[in-house]
Amino acid sequence: MNPKNSFLLVGTTLLVLGLACGGGSGGGGTPTVATPVLTAPSYVSSADTTGDFTFTVTTQTQTGCSFAWTVSDPLVQIMSGQGTASLVLSGPFTADPETFQVGVTVTAGSASANAAVPIRIVDPPTTLLSINQDPMANPALINVPVSVTNETQRLGDSVDWSAIGADVTSGLGTNSITLTATAAGTVTVWCDVTDPASGLLTESKGSFPVFDPSIAKPTSQAISGPASVAVGGSGLVFSVPEQAGCNYSWGAQSGTITGGGTSASITYSAVAAGSPAVSSDVITCNIQNLGGIRQCVLTVAVAP
Repeated sequence: MNPKNSFLLVGTTLLVLGLACGGGSGGGGTPTVATPVLTAPSYVSSADTTGDFTFTVTTQTQTGCSFAWTVSDPLVQIMSGQGTASLVLSGPFTADPETFQVGVTVTAGSASANAAVPIRIVDPPTTLLSINQDPMANPALINVPVSVTNETQRLGDSVDWSAIGADVTSGLGTNSITLTATAAGTVTVWCDVTDPASGLLTESKGSFPVFDPSIAKPTSQAISGPASVAVGGSGLVFSVPEQAGCNYSWGAQSGTITGGGTSASITYSAVAAGSPAVSSDVITCNIQNLGGIRQCVLTVAVAP
């Protein structure tokens, strides 16, 4: 049998089986090298930018051969596998629509063969939900439409919406939908945006309260507490009268709420010494029930 190639006749088809790297010799004893066949992902995401994400490019093993790999993008890192038939790569990756090449040269003695494969870098879809309501200035009400928009949709991306607590009444498949809630509570909406070429998907979620105009909002209340606090003062108490069926949410412009942030009474620490100097602090309490939100505000002096 010819030492360079084996021949197998199947029906009327002649199969030529090349012996790899040192398995055979040509007219001067030169080893043969089969042309590399590369297997690689067709794309990677530009969002995968660290060594935590890796992918592999492989070629067939050829006994007695050496493998020298090249990557056309200098930012793409070779993590392992140089000199072998399997190369592990990682980012960072630059933005779409760049395509970089991964190549390999397989060598045995004076014989060599090479091949390259393109890998496309794809920007994943992005989502940024805009909800057309403000819980105090423009509250969402039951049976009143609310619009939700994905502000960053790219041409060609597909969009899928879903919601809990409301019905999507129009806009499915577009970048802007209309929701209508039939009960007071919280509406949660999801937006899934898919790049059809790569299958990359990005999901975002938003939520907003819905109120019942037939239920009275909380009554406005004055916040009780010291009118002046010292820099670094701690354990200070501020409160509002409790109202049945209400939730409480507190905030402070420069100080820190150290306890009770969801109750009618909180403990508070003033801005620390050495921090940027302030002469006053604004403490807020949002009181919420199924009918709406009432904000209470107290400005306190901060003494050095």
